[in-house]
Amino acid sequence: MTINPSAIDAYEYVFPYENVKIPFRERKGKIKFPDNKPLGVKFCVPIEWWARVFQPKVYHASGGKEAEQIMDVSYLSEGQGYGLDIAIYRAIDLLARHDVKATFMCSGGLGKYRPEVLKEIHAAGHEIAGHSFYQSRGAARMTEAEEVEDIVRTTDSIAQVIGERPLGWDCTGIGAHERTFRLLHEHGYYWNGDLRDDDLPYGMKMGDDCLVQIPHRSRTTGDYSWFNHGLMGEMRAQRSASEAVDFFMDTFDNYLETAEREGWPQLMTVVIHPYTSCIPERIGALEKIIRYVKGSPDVWNPTYIELARYWKETYLK
Repeated sequence: MTINPSAIDAYEYVFPYENVKIPFRERKGKIKFPDNKPLGVKFCVPIEWWARVFQPKVYHASGGKEAEQIMDVSYLSEGQGYGLDIAIYRAIDLLARHDVKATFMCSGGLGKYRPEVLKEIHAAGHEIAGHSFYQSRGAARMTEAEEVEDIVRTTDSIAQVIGERPLGWDCTGIGAHERTFRLLHEHGYYWNGDLRDDDLPYGMKMGDDCLVQIPHRSRTTGDYSWFNHGLMGEMRAQRSASEAVDFFMDTFDNYLETAEREGWPQLMTVVIHPYTSCIPERIGALEKIIRYVKGSPDVWNPTYIELARYWKETYLK
């Protein structure tokens, strides 16, 4: 059998950044969180301005093109309408009741269309990170010039409303491009949260500096997982509120057990999409979930920028 080398080589890919990680075999006894806490829990709250949404989104990921120009305002009304009129305020009140500071991943479009939402998040003391200008237009589909425009426009839009620029960036669910990290560093960003290749933060070398990468490991630790909730409008055999709480508690306990067994702290990402889980039949489950986290003496609860600064100052000097 003859194999065409060019056909194989076409799939070859090497990530074009040098990462500064602590090797797995060297982590025991070397990595510590403040006060020797064995578990870090960071709360991530995406708040998105969708703009035009073309359905069905799932077809885009699988390569289908035929539905991309079909506008779906029903889909839009849940993620953007309900999310920004109702659910965001439940999320802010929920976090306040439990004295939790979170990182809100915010679309730049909020600065233009819903500045009052950004102002309330900021007034509550939460970190605001950039999350592209429109949720429905991701970096992986942009040219470099378009992505630069998106970063600049989003950064300026947020800064004009809250009086300070965001220092962190998380791309929309559509994904990052390999150039994204270089562009973010060039535009003054301190951390990014788009990759999934570690349990703990690390540095991405940018000349003599590093962009802190905070891996987005949320396969079992976000509200989509707890409730077995699909994308908006997608029906599944979903979990009840009590089942979701049990699912979360079991996951949380496993993180702590892993930290004890391996001898270094673990990092958990708790993702709350307000339009998904800050609804009447689910908000009670979130109350119990956050109470469970806050009731543990073993938890450090940083925002993303607090985590990034700690990691850079401690392990990337």
